[in-house]
Amino acid sequence: MQPVSTSAAYQSVLTQLITSENNEISAQQQASSGKLGDTLSGFGSQTGSLVAAQSVMTRVNGLVSQLNQTSTQLTFQQTALTQISTIAQQLKTDLTESDGLGSGDNLMNQVQGLFSQAVSALNTQNPDGSYTFSGGQTSTQPFTATSMSDLTTQSSVSSFFQNGDLAPVSRIDDNTTIQTGFTASTVGQSLMGIFQSIQSFQQSASGNFGGTLTSAQQTFVENTMSQLDAVVTASSNTAAQGGDIQNQVTDALTTQQARQTTLQSVIGDMSNADAATAATNLTQAQTAFSAAAQVFNTLKGMSLLNYMSSTGTVG
Repeated sequence: MQPVSTSAAYQSVLTQLITSENNEISAQQQASSGKLGDTLSGFGSQTGSLVAAQSVMTRVNGLVSQLNQTSTQLTFQQTALTQISTIAQQLKTDLTESDGLGSGDNLMNQVQGLFSQAVSALNTQNPDGSYTFSGGQTSTQPFTATSMSDLTTQSSVSSFFQNGDLAPVSRIDDNTTIQTGFTASTVGQSLMGIFQSIQSFQQSASGNFGGTLTSAQQTFVENTMSQLDAVVTASSNTAAQGGDIQNQVTDALTTQQARQTTLQSVIGDMSNADAATAATNLTQAQTAFSAAAQVFNTLKGMSLLNYMSSTGTVG
C-alpha cells in the first residue's frame, strides 16, 4: 500500500500559496508605482547607495532653491546699481551742458529729478519686501531723505543712511560662499554727497540757479563736475562688479541644476522598476498564485477515505 501524508502535502502547498501571493503583491506594487519597493528594504543591495544619493539630492535641491532666490534678488540689485551709475553719469552730463551753455535754467529741476531716482534705487526692495541694500537690517529703509532740502539739515550725508554693515553673502556650492550684495552707503554715499553740496550751494547767497550762470556758479559747476568723475567711475565699477556676481550665481545655478538632473537619473536607475520586466513578473506571479491556489483547493478535498474509495479498498 502507498503511504498518504495529506498534512505534509497540505503544508507544502499552503507555503507555496503564501509565497506566490506575496510575490504577486510585490509585482503588483512595482507595476503600479514604477518603483522597485515602497520601503528601503525593497531595494536590496543598492539600499546604501540609494540612501547616499538621496542625501546628496536633498543638499543639491536646497542649493538650487537658494540660488534661485539669490538670482531673483540679484536681478533687482543689478537694476538698481545700473540706475545709480546712470544717474551719476547723467548728473555730470546735465552740469556739463549747463556749463557749456552758461545757463542755469532748469538745472535744479533736472538735479532734483535725478536725486529722486537715486533715492528710489537705494531703497529698492526684493520680491519678499526686504530692502536690497539694507546691510542685514532687511526691514529698515536704508536711505531716509526724501527731498534735496532734507540733505542740508544734517552736516554729513551719512546721517541719512540707516543700513547695517553686513554685505549679503550666499553659498554657491558645497564649499564656496561669496559676497553677493552691497550696502546703500557703499553704493550711494558719494553720490548723495554731491547732491548735498549742490543743495547747499543752491541755498547760499551765490546759488539760486536760473538764467545766465554767474562766475561763482560757473566755478561751482565746474568743480562739481570734477568731483563727479570719481563718483561716475566708482558707480560704474560697482555696477560691473554686480554684473560679475550675477554671472557667477547664474553659472553656479546651472551647475547645480545639472547635478540635480544627474542625481535624478541615478536615483531613478536604482529605484525605478523596468516597466516591461514588472509586467512580465506580475503575469508570472499571477500564474504561479493561480496554480498554487488550484492545487490547494484540490488538496483540501482529499482525505484517506477519498483515496481508499478511488482505489476500491472500501466496498
